[in-house]
Amino acid sequence: MLRRTLKVRLYPTGQQKQILKELQIRCAKLWNKANYFIRKEYFKSGIILSYNQVYNLLKNSPEYKALPTDIAQAVLKKLAESWNSFEELKKLKEENKLPKHIKKVSPPKYFKDKETKQTLPMSVIPILAPKSYSLGDFFFDVFVPKDIKQAYNIKKRLVILATYKIPYSSYKFKRAEIINKNGRWYFHRNMDI
Repeated sequence: MLRRTLKVRLYPTGQQKQILKELQIRCAKLWNKANYFIRKEYFKSGIILSYNQVYNLLKNSPEYKALPTDIAQAVLKKLAESWNSFEELKKLKEENKLPKHIKKVSPPKYFKDKETKQTLPMSVIPILAPKSYSLGDFFFDVFVPKDIKQAYNIKKRLVILATYKIPYSSYKFKRAEIINKNGRWYFHRNMDI
């Protein structure tokens, strides 16, 4: 079985861009809070908290509840993957087997502006499961938090105009991400073919 990434160009309206940016900020706030707990424990004892430990610490926090569950879980999983990668790179550095293009090994960073101390948006909105979004003929839709639905008068899901070049219906989808790259929005979806 091969894995491929489906890349879909999204064309959000001005209001939809505001909603996506709000989701990026909320993802960053959850990442920062979770990263704080992991870094604190790591620098204190050398132990990296697992995804389950971080989830249990944060599942009732305002940062976690500000996002749909699938997105919140995906943020925590992405952070856990970053810490695992850091640990692997650290071991390679100790064995002098670090790839030449990597100059410095450091733990995952916060999404914060160092000067203003404001939270910076994540460039990615990760989505854990296909039940949280759908891809149809020329549209992409995703669940958004209840407060955003009420503020922007959204009935069920945020529906965004989309274009893509391959038939998507015959593939099994995996994890997905909404990405803002140079002001353009994309939906990336891993799939098995």
